[in-house]
Amino acid sequence: MRQRGRKSEANLSVIPTENTRHQLQPPDFLSDIEQELFRDVVMSAPPNQFSLSDVYLLSTFCQITIRRREHLDGSLPRPSRLLSLIG
Repeated sequence: MRQRGRKSEANLSVIPTENTRHQLQPPDFLSDIEQELFRDVVMSAPPNQFSLSDVYLLSTFCQITIRRREHLDGSLPRPSRLLSLIG
């Protein structure tokens, strides 16, 4: 039900919200370089972009990104070499 008449000062006041960055921490199972990438992604996003439920998604992204970089740098075997090792 709406209030009639003028609103009181208490009703007009706005509750301040903090514009702080939600500090997600990388999980311990990530390597040092994966943790560094995790922090870089979180810090480069707008404040409160990520929630605690995004830790798994970000962790997976960091693991895949680092593996991809290692593969492109040649520090990981190419898939064809892996298949020859299996077969």
